Amino acid sequence: MGRWVNCRGNIFPFLGMVMAMLAQSGSMVVIKVAMTDGINKYVMVVYSLALSTILLLPFALFLHRSERPPLTFSALCSFFLLAFFGSSGQIMAYVGIDLSSPTLASAMLNLIPAFTFILALIFRMEEVHWKHSSSQAKFLGTIVSIAGAFVVILYKGPPIFKTHLSNSSNKFLFSQQLNWILGGMFCAGDSIVCSLWYIYQASVAYKYPAVTTIVFFQLLFSTIQCGVFALIVVQIKRMGAEVRYWVDWHCISGNCCNIDTLHLMHVVRP
Repeated sequence: MGRWVNCRGNIFPFLGMVMAMLAQSGSMVVIKVAMTDGINKYVMVVYSLALSTILLLPFALFLHRSERPPLTFSALCSFFLLAFFGSSGQIMAYVGIDLSSPTLASAMLNLIPAFTFILALIFRMEEVHWKHSSSQAKFLGTIVSIAGAFVVILYKGPPIFKTHLSNSSNKFLFSQQLNWILGGMFCAGDSIVCSLWYIYQASVAYKYPAVTTIVFFQLLFSTIQCGVFALIVVQIKRMGAEVRYWVDWHCISGNCCNIDTLHLMHVVRP
């Protein structure tokens, strides 16, 4: 019986992370379809975060009220910084998907474990023992992940030149290739920021063990941050016209993945 409990405790977080990654990959396809339909990526981020904040408000107010730690200024600052990492990564991901494809963005997700391992080493949250097979596997997996990402960006993209095409066609292909590479770089940047986000999430959840409250304030601060950014980048008059009902439901599912991930990060350290 005890063996089953231990096995379940090890398997369930792993399965939860797999489900979260599958949902995140599926949401990227919906994002690309929405952008193809003409919806601005920055506006979509703002509305998705705002709607998720409103939906999570009742749970943050009433769930585990008696067990919730006191809300201090230091905790709010931690939530604000956590929101900054999350919103920055989300914007980078949306820009990368807009420039390239959901396939490339999904492939770049493989960089997150590699960058998380590197950052955990930098912050001394992880130790490497070269004689241990587990450390060797982590190091080898990091190299393979990063090398594979560069192969996908630089090799699997559209061809730059074809001799039998006209100059105008060559220019179009070069533009496609440039967008593909830029999109891959933005997705790689998203992976780095997400790695920082995961590591900081674990630290914040350890100090303030009220996951629903953390996610609520993270979404609230992210909405404010992305709203200011969108007002700078996008014309205000276009914001109201670019909302679609069905996209909001995608955004709910995407941010629910973030909630599930944070719950799992509270159970399993990065």
